[in-house]
Amino acid sequence: MMVRFLKWIKSQMPFIWRWIETVNGMIVALLYGKKINLAANNVLQQYSDSDITYRRLSSDDILNLSNMLTAQTDDYLQYFHPHAFDTATLGRLLTNSSYLMMGAFANGNIVGYHFIRFFANGKCFRGNFVLPQYQGRHIGSTMIKQMTEIGLAAGFRVFATVSRHNLSSMASSKRFSTIRIIEELPNDDILIEHINTLS
Repeated sequence: MMVRFLKWIKSQMPFIWRWIETVNGMIVALLYGKKINLAANNVLQQYSDSDITYRRLSSDDILNLSNMLTAQTDDYLQYFHPHAFDTATLGRLLTNSSYLMMGAFANGNIVGYHFIRFFANGKCFRGNFVLPQYQGRHIGSTMIKQMTEIGLAAGFRVFATVSRHNLSSMASSKRFSTIRIIEELPNDDILIEHINTLS
């Protein structure tokens, strides 16, 4: 019920949503900031290899991230629309402590984007996107495992909304994590919780 309410506020009252995000970010920074940073640093350093590097995004990455996301077709983005992709929005989210924005890089170029949105009530939501030409290399599954490990290590319950029509996303969610279906949402979305990570 709360997820539906928040989605409604986000779509119908963006000015209130932005205020909620700002206040939430301040509370998250105060209560959980150190735990989130420690968990992110510990987890991300375990996953980079010779082909793909995973790291937190910086302000220097915002333009490239925006260009990558806005260059995709509407069909490819039909299941990924967590926020606007313009540089102003991405820059604002980067400075909000309730957002942990990360990326996958190949040869110095961003090829995937994943983020966790933390809430002061101890819950967090994850989302991820991988360029079409990098699909099938387990980057998305690795991102989900990273986000689950970070969220749990920081003391949060980890959730995601997945379209029942997005079979690849559901498969990735199950590949490295035990999930529980929480609720059926409008528009054929499913709210899932990541209980733990699998080897």
